[in-house]
Amino acid sequence: MLRVSTSFYSVISSGEQLILKFGSKFLHFWKLRVDRARSLGTVAPSSRYLARDMVTELKKNHSENGVVVELGPGNGAITRHILSSVQDPESVLPIEISSDSVEKLNRKFPVLNAVHDSAANLEKYITNGQKVQAIISGLPLRVMPRDCVHQIGEAIHNVMGPDSIYVQYTYDLRPKKDAYFKRGNFKKISSRIVWRNLPPARVDVFVAN
Repeated sequence: MLRVSTSFYSVISSGEQLILKFGSKFLHFWKLRVDRARSLGTVAPSSRYLARDMVTELKKNHSENGVVVELGPGNGAITRHILSSVQDPESVLPIEISSDSVEKLNRKFPVLNAVHDSAANLEKYITNGQKVQAIISGLPLRVMPRDCVHQIGEAIHNVMGPDSIYVQYTYDLRPKKDAYFKRGNFKKISSRIVWRNLPPARVDVFVAN
């Protein structure tokens, strides 16, 4: 009887450890949600299906000489897939407004040098004529103040070259004729819905006009 009881409590203990292990990502995410309640704009970390879809165009177009900017990397769910899609991991530039996330990203991915700043200040980190290959954005633009969104849009547009792509996801599944920013600045080249995410998300890919 003692052996059965011991085995039972061992299983319970293992289960608790498993919950703590996989729950830690969500605990960190919910801490960020409290810290950035107005700007996070979602209820769960991005799924691997959404993360894979966000880098589809990057895999097709990546050049080893191009910088890949990630805006709003958060817990790094998409960052991991970006790093696996580029030839030079040091070409990846994450810009994150949460200092807590920046610290965790740099510990999680030592090759990175994540920047603690607003995406609106993107231009000051693209220097010496660097080419921007892609901008991958997880920013919740639909719920952010419009003046802030327009500043970010201008910064994105100003650093993009003729071969650059800008990838953005949103939980608003309704098709939009215009981009997230000023009309005429961007041209949408593809749009698709990722249903295997909570909630489902639409991924839009743009080039600069």
